[in-house]
Amino acid sequence: MFFLKNSILSKQIILALLLLAFLSLLLPISIHFIFFDGFTVTKTFITILFFCIISLLLIITIFLFWIKKNIIDPINKLQENTAEVIKGNLNYDFTIDVNNDIAQLGQNLNRMVKTIYEQQKTLEELVRTDPLTGLANRRHFDQQLELEIERCKRKGTPLSLLVCDIDDFKCINDTYGHLLGDTVLVELGSLFITNLRKTDLPSRFGGEEFVILLPDTPLEKAMIVANKLLEEVKKLEFDTPDGPLSISITIGVASSEQIPDFDKINDPKNILLDYGDKALYRGKYNGKDQVCK
Repeated sequence: MFFLKNSILSKQIILALLLLAFLSLLLPISIHFIFFDGFTVTKTFITILFFCIISLLLIITIFLFWIKKNIIDPINKLQENTAEVIKGNLNYDFTIDVNNDIAQLGQNLNRMVKTIYEQQKTLEELVRTDPLTGLANRRHFDQQLELEIERCKRKGTPLSLLVCDIDDFKCINDTYGHLLGDTVLVELGSLFITNLRKTDLPSRFGGEEFVILLPDTPLEKAMIVANKLLEEVKKLEFDTPDGPLSISITIGVASSEQIPDFDKINDPKNILLDYGDKALYRGKYNGKDQVCK
């Protein structure tokens, strides 16, 4: 009884079967009527019998058509769409133009796929994003750097990156605590996003070190970008018990233009990062708060 009460499809099937059974009775009833009411004309008997058979076949045909439209076709559509979802395509609509339980199943599948898609996007974001600053993490940066290197080799366009490090960051943490240190990192990340192109990729490598990928950027232009960031960072101020705190950064600039035969060497990613690190170390050694190449 619970199944009948809650299933539209089961009710429709039972009603169709009852109708089919009722009409199927026409044949024996007609024969009974003929034999017991004195009809002896063969032509009349054949006509009534023919009418009953045709009616029965018609009802069976209609019922089979209803089965195809309301059960077979919707199930086939669900099978096709779920097969695509299994392949990883989450852009399928399971809405079915019927009024039964299969339609409800389609709506449930729509909600399920939407939930999976949203969770997948969230997981992808978590995998490629630094949780504190919202910038790209090291893993995502490495992936994008490899793609940009391939594009650089293929098109012959220059590729640059900036290796940035906050000066005396340990002193900030030791003096004012890690909470202020985290605030500095977050604000610096926001500053990078605000002052860079959408095609640039700022990332946090860990601690107080950031690396910024600059596609289609020659060394000279990368130096201009680095100096602009250096000046913008000096404008930041943070409240402390001792009054406003300003910070500075040191930036090492590296470009594919600095590396001979960049399109032919092995491991260009690590070589480019190494150029940036060495430039950063030179800036630190020479007094910090500067740009070096």
